[in-house]
Amino acid sequence: MTDLKLNWWQKILPPTILSIITFLFYYPSLTYKYMFDDFPYIVQNSHIRNFLPKSIFFLHTRWISLLLNQLTYKFWELNIFSYRITNLFIHITSGILVFIIVRTLLKKLKQNNFLKNNSTLLATITCSLYLLHPVQTQTVVYITQMRLEGLVNLFSFLTILTFIHAVKTNNLITKAILYVLTTGLIAFSAGTKEIVIVLPVLIMLVDWFFLSEGKFSNFKKRILVHLLLITIMFATFAKLKYHPIKRTVTLSTTQMQNNRGNALTYKKPKTPITPNKFFISQPKIILHYINMYFYPLHISFDYDFFLSESFTDKDVLIPLAILLLILLATLLMFIKNKANIFTFSVLWFFVAVLPRASIIPSTELVCDYKTHLASFGILFFIAFLFLLLIKKINEMFVLQKQHKILQHSAIAITALSLGFMSYNRNLVWKSDLAYWKDTVKSAPRKARGFNNYAVALMNTGQDKLAVKNYLKAIECEPTYGEPQVNLAIYYQRIGDRKKANERYQLALKSGEGHPELFNNLGMFYLDDKKFAQAETAFKKALELYAFYGRGIYSRAMINMGRLNHLQNKFKEAVEYYEIAFKQDNFAHHFYYLHGLAAFQAQLYDKTITSLERVKGAKQNYQNTLHMLASCYYQKQDYKNAAINFELNYKQNPKNVSHAYNLAQALLNLKEYQKALPLFEQCKNSVAQYPFAPLHFAKCLKNLGQIDLAKQELIQTVRTTKNNQIKQIGINEL
Repeated sequence: MTDLKLNWWQKILPPTILSIITFLFYYPSLTYKYMFDDFPYIVQNSHIRNFLPKSIFFLHTRWISLLLNQLTYKFWELNIFSYRITNLFIHITSGILVFIIVRTLLKKLKQNNFLKNNSTLLATITCSLYLLHPVQTQTVVYITQMRLEGLVNLFSFLTILTFIHAVKTNNLITKAILYVLTTGLIAFSAGTKEIVIVLPVLIMLVDWFFLSEGKFSNFKKRILVHLLLITIMFATFAKLKYHPIKRTVTLSTTQMQNNRGNALTYKKPKTPITPNKFFISQPKIILHYINMYFYPLHISFDYDFFLSESFTDKDVLIPLAILLLILLATLLMFIKNKANIFTFSVLWFFVAVLPRASIIPSTELVCDYKTHLASFGILFFIAFLFLLLIKKINEMFVLQKQHKILQHSAIAITALSLGFMSYNRNLVWKSDLAYWKDTVKSAPRKARGFNNYAVALMNTGQDKLAVKNYLKAIECEPTYGEPQVNLAIYYQRIGDRKKANERYQLALKSGEGHPELFNNLGMFYLDDKKFAQAETAFKKALELYAFYGRGIYSRAMINMGRLNHLQNKFKEAVEYYEIAFKQDNFAHHFYYLHGLAAFQAQLYDKTITSLERVKGAKQNYQNTLHMLASCYYQKQDYKNAAINFELNYKQNPKNVSHAYNLAQALLNLKEYQKALPLFEQCKNSVAQYPFAPLHFAKCLKNLGQIDLAKQELIQTVRTTKNNQIKQIGINEL
């Protein structure tokens, strides 16, 4: 049976099975924790806390990612499963679109019967590679990047598919609707990530190689359409206040400083990243990107790549020669056949990777997720080679009757093998410890990996090994202040304040100027009650906030609150706490600090707001219930006061203070029957609670026990030495 005679269920079966297989192999990773950039972009990002689609609609070039994060947070807050299952859904949907696009492009070819007759088979192989290749794991499991790079792919494939159908349909109304939809998707795709700027060019490649089949006479019919798509893309970017050409020119002439701990200039971390050296270094990076799809056995989050100095360097010259040979072969193939698969695949890859690997400098030299869109070109070519291999084996062994079994078996074995490789690769993302251990193996000359690995070791109680890795990080990059700060925190925790201070001073000398350094230094001074130095350090951390994440900003604000709190500046402390709370979510004990300061400042409404939150998280935390009840009592909300005093009383019924507070609230509520035994309990501590007998008598009176009330008052008047209480007793009698 030829490809064109397949039943409808045979056409949808391959992507369905592959989607299920992908889900099963990725399923264990759906509960893995947040990692690396997920913290500033999701966990600590205050902008995702409120679902405000109108306010961010076409606001900037990544508004769709922000909207998706807001939507996820609205329904599931920080539930890690919800973020990961959404990412996996995006990946699987993109894989299905790959299947549909490849099959749709090939099934109506007029010049290549081999591709036409094997369109479903080639689409299946390409889809399996896209969904299950282990290189894709860095994008799929990396929550932040899947919501950027993954969305780029999703919108790109959707746009390409609508364009294909617009070209192929003969119905003018349908054609018009599909072209309008294509232009709309182009506009929306501009809100995924700036690299989508290449999408109009990718659409032209699809048109030339598959829709026009290399014939300019066919292609020129849609030149105006392509110009329109380019115009819409640039116009949308302009609306989003992003000007690609201007920004490209600006960046291509701009130097960049190295990221802390991830210096791209070997042993010269203070040397800037220049456009020319970044460009010179690209041949080895691009060759690495190509190689990892053919040989994905040593992929990693980071690699030991550094900027090269000259095209004559060995690590540049050889990769450059290989790339030039590939491009020469591409040109020769194009001259021979203007619609061949190899040329399309190479051009797709180079066009898609161009925004990430060119003269525009970046603080990250190589990241596998940067090839997510470009991967389609390579994977499509690998699938084509795989199909040719199956055909060759079939011809060699004359397996005409068994060729279908051979095809299906080969695809199944390949898909399962890739799936297991992806599953094993995903294990690296299971924990910080596994993640950074793998990173230091692949990048043993990068300080960031050793520092973060040491943090993970410290969190698992492996302090001695952690210290060794902090020292390795410092050895790799002596001006990297973060491992010095982390060592200082460690020495501070174990009580060696001398070594802690030494490490803080070394961090300061590094001139790094990172807010976390000053924030931790401020806490060090705060522990020593050196309030002036602490304030200077915290304010410096806040000044540097604009260049770093919100998490450190809000923590510095909390510390400024603590600083004022310790100096009995309660109102100022409350203000700092509240600024921090607007930026981030905190654990209950921070809200307790705010509640305590507000209580001491007699700001009862603010106290209630924070302490109710603490109560919801941990009811018995310190004296939360007592302060909460006292606030309600001061506001004459005796009902809520009684509720909280009763919870407090039940924790320790023998505590007379708790009994008296509850009884007072009940007395104001006129619940005399409940208050009576509590006041009786307090009568034994009359020196501490001299009014207890009077309240006890009042309860008896209101319960109709007049004689007992009189006896209690007479006894109180006779025995008390307090003239005020004696006079009240006489008046009552």
